Amino acid sequence: NAHVKGHCPSEESVIEPLKEAFAQGKDGAVIVTTFSSNFWRLKSILDVCQASGRKAMILGGGLDTSIAIATKLGIFDVPPGLIVDPGSVTSMDRRKLCVIATGSQGEWRSALMRLAKGEHRLFSICPGDLVVFSSRTIPGNERIIQYMMSLLERRGAKIFSTRNNPLIHVSGHGFREELKGLISALRPKYFIPVHGTFSHMTSNSLIPNELGLANTRCFVIENGDVIDAETAGVTISDRIDIDNLFVEDRKST
Repeated sequence: NAHVKGHCPSEESVIEPLKEAFAQGKDGAVIVTTFSSNFWRLKSILDVCQASGRKAMILGGGLDTSIAIATKLGIFDVPPGLIVDPGSVTSMDRRKLCVIATGSQGEWRSALMRLAKGEHRLFSICPGDLVVFSSRTIPGNERIIQYMMSLLERRGAKIFSTRNNPLIHVSGHGFREELKGLISALRPKYFIPVHGTFSHMTSNSLIPNELGLANTRCFVIENGDVIDAETAGVTISDRIDIDNLFVEDRKST
């Protein structure tokens, strides 16, 4: 988000859109997908789940791991009885169930993709269910996510995403003002943006100059650049070939 002016909306702003989505799912189960590593989004979903009188079922190893880590570190506590075992939901009223599933980016073997294809052994999508995408589409994943949404709609599910309410997801990546705040506090001697496209990193590298940090040296690097960090300073000393290599295994006959 180095290109995006201003401040990123807070996680708290997701609560009301989640409540709005849950209210629209009154005719069936609510299935929510998000990034498994987003601890606070998981807490928001679980809080809204409890407030709406639904039980939560977790589908996906990444979500199980994140909730276990968040609980162990004391980031948040899951109320007793809120999360139910998948084996117990067959007798539950679907209108009292929230399924939190991996697969917001259409990953091929994720829980949500298997639900969309009718291949999950623990749960099935039914007409009247609502699938909530509390996430954004990572560039490059548009086609597979749209394909998955179409499969879900063919099974009778309704979709709730940023198209319905843009604040159903807020980014975990700081906007330009937050990046400025971080760099201003650190006042680094050397600044090397990483992650994102070349354009993102170039935009990020201009921030120290905007802040008047004339003594900060900025580098825009790409995969393969060799960075030497020594007492004398930081330099880009070399570049290595990192092209993909294919190995053909020819067995003798």
